[in-house]
Amino acid sequence: MVQPLPAAAPPVVVVKVEPPVATALVKRFAAAYSAGDGSQFDEVLADGLQGPVLEQMRTRIASASMRYLEVGEMQWLDGAANLQAQASVRETFVPQGGKRAETRVGQMRWAFQLENGQPKIAGLEFRAN
Repeated sequence: MVQPLPAAAPPVVVVKVEPPVATALVKRFAAAYSAGDGSQFDEVLADGLQGPVLEQMRTRIASASMRYLEVGEMQWLDGAANLQAQASVRETFVPQGGKRAETRVGQMRWAFQLENGQPKIAGLEFRAN
């Protein structure tokens, strides 16, 4: 009796977040930060994403009387596992109780992934100029 061959496993397909989707995600990230909307800010981030940059930004969302994030032109860094991008940024904020705005200028780098089918920011770094 001939045994049928087992069905071949379906090929593994790596689905990456595409640049236009990632650009829209970064715009939502910057808009939520600038508006001081912590829930919208966290909505674009992968579950459990932590780090010093995010903690500082969350603190300013909660306490700064004004904050704004300007993002320059995105440069794409296509890695094997996920899409990454970097851009120059200018972050301006007025600390709680402060009268003068503070500005940080540097490079921000994002990593993107799909989480439950939804594009998310899965990594974030900032390097001051």
